[in-house]
Amino acid sequence: PAPPLVARFKPVQLVANEDGHLTGTASIHWVSASSSASVAGLRCTATETFGADGEVNINGDISDDGVLTLTFLFDEALGTLVTACAGHANPGGAFPYLIAQTTIKIKTSGGVVKQGITYGDNKFPGRANIVVKPVKGT
Repeated sequence: PAPPLVARFKPVQLVANEDGHLTGTASIHWVSASSSASVAGLRCTATETFGADGEVNINGDISDDGVLTLTFLFDEALGTLVTACAGHANPGGAFPYLIAQTTIKIKTSGGVVKQGITYGDNKFPGRANIVVKPVKGT
């Protein structure tokens, strides 16, 4: 089983243009992870590692009723997946994690959005937990 794909954003500052459209860019750190499971009676592990941090471009708007819509456009993340079953390692290799464009809707007061996402050329389903904490006066 592939380990969960985990990313941590640095704080993001979105800037509004004269029409109120929001834009911003954030640095994103891909967190290495591992998982294990029993496959055909063998104990197997999978470990993902990542190189450099990436970027995510964010665009959005605020509706008249106070709903913030944000769209995330992720750079490709280059990772390595290594699997091992019963001590026999499959070195795998480097391959790109292509995260699909993701759009969320949340109240401007903030909160947590949980929704499905896809990665790997839209072949692998996943779940995203995106936390929005507005900071006023910046």
